[in-house]
Amino acid sequence: MYFAPMFKRPYKAKQIGLNLVKICWILGAVWYISNRLQNSPSLHWDQLFHEIAQHAWWVVPGILMLSVANRFFEVLKWHELVRWWQPFNRKEASRQVFAALSVGLFTPNGLGEYLGKAIFFSKKETKKIIGLNLVCNGFQASVTGFFGLLGALYLGYWRPVLGVLIGLLFFVLAAYLFRLKAIKGWRIADSVAFVQQIPTAVKNRVVLGSFLRYLCFSQQYYALLWLFCPEIPYLDSLAALSLVYALAAVAPTFQFLDFAVKGSLAVFWLSPFGVNEWVIVIATTVGWLLNTVLPVSLGAFYLIKWKPQWKSASASSKF
Repeated sequence: MYFAPMFKRPYKAKQIGLNLVKICWILGAVWYISNRLQNSPSLHWDQLFHEIAQHAWWVVPGILMLSVANRFFEVLKWHELVRWWQPFNRKEASRQVFAALSVGLFTPNGLGEYLGKAIFFSKKETKKIIGLNLVCNGFQASVTGFFGLLGALYLGYWRPVLGVLIGLLFFVLAAYLFRLKAIKGWRIADSVAFVQQIPTAVKNRVVLGSFLRYLCFSQQYYALLWLFCPEIPYLDSLAALSLVYALAAVAPTFQFLDFAVKGSLAVFWLSPFGVNEWVIVIATTVGWLLNTVLPVSLGAFYLIKWKPQWKSASASSKF
């Protein structure tokens, strides 16, 4: 039995409550950034532009290349997950990845991305595509969480790390004990069986792609900070950024306002290392434009040009 997550329409009261939580979280993030900027030392713009001009000739191309590599590895991951059970080329994988980003922009935590990929397949393939997308995002989240724990250990937060590890242990134990219990027609055992059907070599390549993608956007963030603030410490910054990405991954938000949440977290974790709050906000905004706005614009082009619809014919499947 394959993995079949059930998506039920929530009650209006629940929808309103969740949206209020997200809005309050985002407003709190914006307030925190504004408050820190008001109390931050003024930024010497002439010196800032001088630093940019001095290093831009080789740093800026590298930053742009990391944005391309970030989405390239995302496309490769999706290509690997789909092509093992039906014919699938990288060009089509690119269309689906960028179109899904565009669809998920204004949905909570990018949930629209799942529909954005599913509309390229027949209706009977929808559950499998959603399951593969969960696997793809799950591996990426696991890699991000792993680096977050390493960063917390490096910064000396061993007690919270120990608490997280104990919590994960109890979660795994509970999942094992209740693996056969049905929840709205879905069982944990079905998810495990679904993942086990994916060849180990494919899962290894997806994990490697997730690792390389993490390196791309984390190194790009550091490069942006270094471009504006060359004296920033490398290992301390990467450790702080790992916590930013790990916490942002679980924060309730909308993707088009992701820069506000990441910006507030980055200000909190990077400020103790002497990085000006204005520099952090600028670097976060530039990274958001490169890694979200531009890919979403390309995805919108794909949606308009190709007008993907539910395919009537289903492809052959190994499930």
